[in-house]
Amino acid sequence: MIMKKSVCMSSQSTRKIMRFITSVLCVCALSATAISVSAKNETGEVKYGTPSIDGKLDDIYTSSASTSLKDNFFYPWAENNEEITKEQADASAQTYFLWDEEYFYTCTIVKDNDVYAKDPSYYTTPYPWQDDGIELYLDYKDESFTLHNDANGIIMYAYGGTSGGTKAFADVKGIGSDFGHPAIPNTEVKSKYATTLTDDGYIIETAIALKDNAEFKAGDVMKCALQVNDIYSSEGKKGYALGSQDCYNSGIELTFAEKPDTSASAAATSNTSNTSNASNTSDKDPSPQTSDIGVYAAAAAIGSAACFVFVKHIEKKDKNK
Repeated sequence: MIMKKSVCMSSQSTRKIMRFITSVLCVCALSATAISVSAKNETGEVKYGTPSIDGKLDDIYTSSASTSLKDNFFYPWAENNEEITKEQADASAQTYFLWDEEYFYTCTIVKDNDVYAKDPSYYTTPYPWQDDGIELYLDYKDESFTLHNDANGIIMYAYGGTSGGTKAFADVKGIGSDFGHPAIPNTEVKSKYATTLTDDGYIIETAIALKDNAEFKAGDVMKCALQVNDIYSSEGKKGYALGSQDCYNSGIELTFAEKPDTSASAAATSNTSNTSNASNTSDKDPSPQTSDIGVYAAAAAIGSAACFVFVKHIEKKDKNK
């Protein structure tokens, strides 16, 4: 009787252990699912730095956050009801970001097989955005802001999403009361830009300032969506816009990183290699990545399976007694 009771108690303990292991596995599975969903929301950390505004990608940009061209939005235009499909859109782009107290910087590399130059008078027509160029849809502290640059560096203009102007941002070159008819010729303003034509497209670099000499600071959040406009002729009568106009749901949420502690590095007079290694380590994101957590979940599952085999082995031995 004592032996049977012992076996019965062992079986009950085994069932409790198995229920516990099953619960652990369920939690791991649900956590992995949640991680997979959250990983779809694009975020990035904008490094502190001051590039040269010359229409070129400085090396400092490549260590900071960037975003690529999406295909959430597609708007074609053409005469005589000519059809343009998304499959015909061949433009691509990548935008990099930096910040300092005075400016929020962007540098966009666009791949476009045919870049057309246009006469400045074209931009007084009803549709000046129908050109080879980019549009950045931005949000800073709940102030919406859309920035347009053409590939040839003729205009840069901006407009607010609701008011027809901008509250948070300083005026940019070419801004007008009507965003469809930007003021030309350009006036001297604080914000600035530069463009460069390349063998396979163009580069547009911008520096956007806040109004009233306000300063950006670490911890600030900027939402951004990227759109590319691509035309098939210099008249701009046929072309398309591709990308995203929604910086809240299909763009990137950018957080301004802390400013580097330059005083500490200046005070260090020895052990430079160790200082360099520490700096490289600090640049890495300390938070676990999706792939790392996946490894942890897999390890937990393997461990749970091992426990299962071990418990079944003990149960079998108990029954044989």
